[in-house]
Amino acid sequence: MCWTVAQNGVAIDETMEESNENVFGGNVLSTFEHIQTLVADVGPLVEAIETIEELSEHRWGVACSDDLMIEIECLQAANRLSFLVSIGAVRDINETEVYRTLLSYNILWRENGGVHMALDQEGEVALLADIYHLDLTLETLVEILERLIDSASAWRQFLSKASDSPPDSSDTELGSNAIKV
Repeated sequence: MCWTVAQNGVAIDETMEESNENVFGGNVLSTFEHIQTLVADVGPLVEAIETIEELSEHRWGVACSDDLMIEIECLQAANRLSFLVSIGAVRDINETEVYRTLLSYNILWRENGGVHMALDQEGEVALLADIYHLDLTLETLVEILERLIDSASAWRQFLSKASDSPPDSSDTELGSNAIKV
């Protein structure tokens, strides 16, 4: 599989320069440069990631298999990284059950690591998470993205079913498989 990082539509090399390897010990990089490096380096480590594109100075789009897109935004003033995954539209046939399930999931913030569900401006279901990025490591970013991808896939499966009863919030697809940040 070919993995690329694109910056403003132009492919760039995703490898880290040798002088930037000691991120924490020598304070070589600013926090934002550290985040940029982590985002560039995470692509080859997560099987589902196809491309990463810089959308603006502090935002990246991570395109994954199954037409899944994760938006990452660095909120420097708050020392946070925010993740947004668009899951899909709610079918009219089970709209009430879906909304109930989304709200029930949100109340379980302790169990799901602070991940929450929302509706975007178009009424599409979105999965949201944010973390403090000051001590973020590449391994942690890999784990976060893998769990987001797994959770988004479970939610997409749920939305695609026109079932009469929503899944239990302790269901392994939505409960214990949830991202913990």
